[in-house]
Amino acid sequence: MTRWSRLVPYLQVAPLTMVLLVFLGIPLAVVVAVSFFGYDDFTLRPTFLVKNYLELFGSRLTNTLYLKTLQYAAVVWALTLLIGPTVAYFLVFHVRTFVWRTALFLLCTVPYAERGRVDNGAVSGRPYGEEFAARPR
Repeated sequence: MTRWSRLVPYLQVAPLTMVLLVFLGIPLAVVVAVSFFGYDDFTLRPTFLVKNYLELFGSRLTNTLYLKTLQYAAVVWALTLLIGPTVAYFLVFHVRTFVWRTALFLLCTVPYAERGRVDNGAVSGRPYGEEFAARPR
């Protein structure tokens, strides 16, 4: 194997790596750095403080909400792990005709594909974001 043939995969990945670094890595690093800054009403002070995190994780309400979120995530994950393979097994090994397979496949997938249309006002008649528009007073 030549030296250039070993470099080819890295050269292929380099453009995406640079884009991710510029548009994801640098902004994320700035947000993390600014989260340690001090602040008052209108200004940020570039001092290293952990007070923000102590207030956040010291709050009983925040800890309760995090715990509830983890509980909901665990329940949804367990149900998905139970229902998903069961439905897939049924569709693959017990449904014989192509028409029924297609119909049941669409029944399982269309609600997820159509979700954007429902959220964009197909059901409620209101376009997405209308509740944030300026209202007359």
